Amino acid sequence: MTRKNLVKNIIEEIEQIPEEKLFYIYKTIHNIKIDKQKELKLKSKILNFAGAWNDMEWKNYENFISEIYERRETSFSNRSNR
Repeated sequence: MTRKNLVKNIIEEIEQIPEEKLFYIYKTIHNIKIDKQKELKLKSKILNFAGAWNDMEWKNYENFISEIYERRETSFSNRSNR
């Protein structure tokens, strides 16, 4: 289904909705738009970290990764199984 047909079908459906329910439809559509904007903003924040360690020397990077694994193992080994 093309975008044009889909929009046409959506409009036809909306026109059949009782007036007292239109606000809920509006809020739903608005929230979908806001969620997408938040998703793009978060994605942008995450991508800002891409390559953050490019200038780190390999030995320092290896030590950094080893320390992360050790901390995770220590942190999670004290938890009881759920």
